[in-house]
Amino acid sequence: MTDQSPELTLGDARKLYEKFAGQDGSDALRVMAQIALWGKRQQVEGGRLRLLALRHLGRFLIRNGRGRGRPATPPSAAQIAEAEKTSSADVLPTLVGLGITDRHISSDSKSIARIAQRDFDDYLAQENEPTLKGLLRFAEHTRIGQPYPKMGLGAFGRAMQAGRSLIDTDDETSTTEWYTPPEIFEAMETEFDLDVCSPGADIVPWIPAKRHLTKRDNGLTTDWGDAFCSMNSPYGLRNGIAEWIEKFVAHGNGVAILPDFTSTEWWHIAAQNADAIMFVRPKVYFLPRREDGRTNSLGSTLVAIGERGVQALRSAERNGRGLCFQRDTGAIRLAMAEAAE
Repeated sequence: MTDQSPELTLGDARKLYEKFAGQDGSDALRVMAQIALWGKRQQVEGGRLRLLALRHLGRFLIRNGRGRGRPATPPSAAQIAEAEKTSSADVLPTLVGLGITDRHISSDSKSIARIAQRDFDDYLAQENEPTLKGLLRFAEHTRIGQPYPKMGLGAFGRAMQAGRSLIDTDDETSTTEWYTPPEIFEAMETEFDLDVCSPGADIVPWIPAKRHLTKRDNGLTTDWGDAFCSMNSPYGLRNGIAEWIEKFVAHGNGVAILPDFTSTEWWHIAAQNADAIMFVRPKVYFLPRREDGRTNSLGSTLVAIGERGVQALRSAERNGRGLCFQRDTGAIRLAMAEAAE
């Protein structure tokens, strides 16, 4: 085995490792070093190919309006068979219908597809080990005119921290979390079944939720069941806000607090699928308060899906926490009728 062994497969590399694992001597050292170099090449080329494939997939999904919003009814077996026979875009199966069950693929691919071609090419040209998270971070820095990879703590840095989390998952001790203050929940006058993105009930005992999903539980992969949910997810594309919103929309029962980034795609996805939205006032001052006296530089939006969420926002508006807009749906009409009684 040499450093010029591109034909080596994963199975071959694993067998070599198992053969020499635990051994000393020059042969074992040489094999381990070569496996490490081979693995790095696979990571680099695999990462590059993954981003290219996701971009192609994302462009198709956006162009055909798939993988977005509340889930549509899966295609029948007859529809899938007809699609395979006619190649008609009108009856193309969903990703789930094609056997692709990883729900992150859709949101990841669309996020990449929306990145400018020049930025996408620049990232691949200068990054030795391309990753999805690195690409999203690069694109965001380019959009706001800040250098990559240093983010800094200017207006953008403070804005991204003002919501909930600015998470670098490689080091949990470096995570900065910001919590929704008690007065927001007091204004909504409701109790939630589940806080899907919580630091833990012992840290935020004022949040009225029967159950809390922490970072260790990973609310993105944990089933929320039929729970009435409260969501204050990490802010920023690189921290997965688009994925959190897609899961919240698909779940369809709860209240989420988001920054007022009204020109972003993810904000519009949340708003267009909401039964009610509320522009919060006065400004939300997240906890803990900064020692230097600085405060949140962003406005906030409460997004509700489902009857209980709508009622919570109506209560918050009645208690002077902002302006609420409601969609004319059956759930809304029922909530209004009950309120009139």
